Amino acid sequence: RFRDDGGPICPGCDCPACAAGFTRGYLRYMMASRELTGMRLLVLHNLAFISRLMDGMRQAISGGALAEYAAGIRAGEMP
Repeated sequence: RFRDDGGPICPGCDCPACAAGFTRGYLRYMMASRELTGMRLLVLHNLAFISRLMDGMRQAISGGALAEYAAGIRAGEMP
């Protein structure tokens, strides 16, 4: 599905994989080839995602809007 995808993993993401311009197609190729660089870039992307998710949760908890934040995440809104 991502073989010819020229977009970033997640548009607007500031992780090293997305910010450096690695495409979904190229990352797919690296994973299929078992290249360690591809694995590292995806780990960095996942860590950046978890960090944004947790920051959003902290803000939602302090603002009393955790239920709305959680509903947005379940609806597919990216943190």
